[in-house]
Amino acid sequence: PARTCGASTPPRPPPGGGRGLEWNSRHYRDGQVVAVARDITERKESEAAGEEQGRLLALAAEMAQLGFWSLNLETNVLHWSPELYRIHGLDPDTFELTLESAIAAYHPDDRERVSRHLDEAINDLRPFRFELRMIRGDGATREVLALGRVQADADGCPRSVFGTFQDVTEANAIHRRLSHGERLASLGTLASAAPAG
Repeated sequence: PARTCGASTPPRPPPGGGRGLEWNSRHYRDGQVVAVARDITERKESEAAGEEQGRLLALAAEMAQLGFWSLNLETNVLHWSPELYRIHGLDPDTFELTLESAIAAYHPDDRERVSRHLDEAINDLRPFRFELRMIRGDGATREVLALGRVQADADGCPRSVFGTFQDVTEANAIHRRLSHGERLASLGTLASAAPAG
């Protein structure tokens, strides 16, 4: 019987405009070898560009403290992005991710609202947006903005939910400080405009 072997050259062409090739050879008992090379330069360049785009998206998500998640409604399997685990302060290798454990990560006073938002979105096939508190793995309370969309099949049956999750704690603190400063400035303006006497 013949033996088939395969190999490819490095993913990026060498300097000077070389090409990436994928080799397949077939070795016969009589010592003959048939080899075929296929130019895979464009495929490798496309893969490298995709990897770079993925790296940049991950960096942007980390900088914006923005994670994403998806829930398959047929299997009830939940997926979190690496950034979502980081926001929660949880290790993806040890945390048992289920819909129940994800909802349990919210502040106890907010869990019912999370469930209600999700149930209403699935039942009504509408997007949702809410800002609530969550408890990180280290016990710290954070404010988070969650947005999501239900994806339905051609018959209008809900099949999955996709959402984003952003830690907005610092942004909200800045907004509160600015709002407080604006209120104080308004009071100062009113006091200076009041008639003397």
